[in-house]
Amino acid sequence: LIAAGAGFAPMLSGRENVYVNGALLGLATEEIDSLIDEIVAFSELGEFIDLPVKNYSSGMYVRLGFAIAALSRPDILLMDEVLAVGDLNFQKKCFDYILKLKQEGTAIILVSHSPGAIWSVCDRGLFMDHGLVVVNGTAEDVVRAYDDQNSRNAVASNIQFNQAVAANLKKGGGLEALANEYGANLCGTNDVICHSLRVVSAETGLVVNEVEFQEPIILEIDMEVYQEIRDFVLRIVIDAVHYKNILTLDSYEQGYPMGTVSPGRYRFTVNVSNQNLRPGAYNFNIAVISKHVAAHLFLWLKCGDIIVLTPKNLFFYSEPLAVMHVPADFSYQKLS
Repeated sequence: LIAAGAGFAPMLSGRENVYVNGALLGLATEEIDSLIDEIVAFSELGEFIDLPVKNYSSGMYVRLGFAIAALSRPDILLMDEVLAVGDLNFQKKCFDYILKLKQEGTAIILVSHSPGAIWSVCDRGLFMDHGLVVVNGTAEDVVRAYDDQNSRNAVASNIQFNQAVAANLKKGGGLEALANEYGANLCGTNDVICHSLRVVSAETGLVVNEVEFQEPIILEIDMEVYQEIRDFVLRIVIDAVHYKNILTLDSYEQGYPMGTVSPGRYRFTVNVSNQNLRPGAYNFNIAVISKHVAAHLFLWLKCGDIIVLTPKNLFFYSEPLAVMHVPADFSYQKLS
């Protein structure tokens, strides 16, 4: 299964294409006769099986194509991303059948960008990038490497943005000029400028952009304040790839009132002793507000990134089910 509808004759009906594709797979007409009802039922096409496939949606193509290939009991089943366009219920149905074929001895070769599919189906895997083998190992090794590389790719554009902002600040550019160039990533008054945000490993004291799962970190933020700000509040908002504002570190809410901050250059330090971010890519947004005038935003700047690496001793679903890992104890007892 290389593409939805590959090998289908558009003017023929779905039923007629079952016979054509079955013949291409080496099945005799009698064998297809014995399978046709099962194929139609699995595809869930109903009365549409007798309509020309040129009128089928991509999902209908996939349903019929998978049903023909899988129910023909192949020795080797090769699938290249074809299930990505199916609905969730049909995807589950297909994967359940794939696992059944695997148990019966069919060799499964799955090409996919879905780590969850690799986890579910494969024992071993190849992670390839631009035609080169990055990892050849167990499904667990391959998924972990793929997730970590995706995290690195996700922050690459943010790093370029941060470098450009820093270069402009060194040239003396104000926030107004920077906001015109960078849009929603930067806004506020000209009263505060953030020069840098560094993520420091609490264990090594080194500046890092990758940390281990649950590794304590320290955020060092260098700022220039040009105007006295009463009831100064520093807020750090963390975004994930799929979610915005997943976590806020707020100096006032955490019980660290800063009072009035006078003009000058400052380094703010935030110790995060127990970060429970799930493996993935995250970026930091720095906000400076005043508790005294909560609606007054002195600064909003997207200015830092971090990658939380996938641990080797824990299992994580690769799909974006959530972003926080909360430790909990589980137990059970039989009631009857």
